[in-house]
Amino acid sequence: MADPLGAVLDIFADVMGERAPRGAETVPDDLEMWTSLTHVHLIHEVESRFGIMLPEKYLLQHGSLADLAAAVRSLGA
Repeated sequence: MADPLGAVLDIFADVMGERAPRGAETVPDDLEMWTSLTHVHLIHEVESRFGIMLPEKYLLQHGSLADLAAAVRSLGA
């Protein structure tokens, strides 16, 4: 299974309209446009593209993109 981090970074760029400024370590505080609404959109796109359902806590926790990729990996995607 390939590491999902690259795909998560690509999804982030699609949703936000720009690349993650700190790569995998990017967090919501790094971008003003990373609001609660765009976070929901990001989670939805990740779930759709990987065919998974992330636990609800990922809608409420706004960690780094590396954390999001690790969650995807933990679900076997």
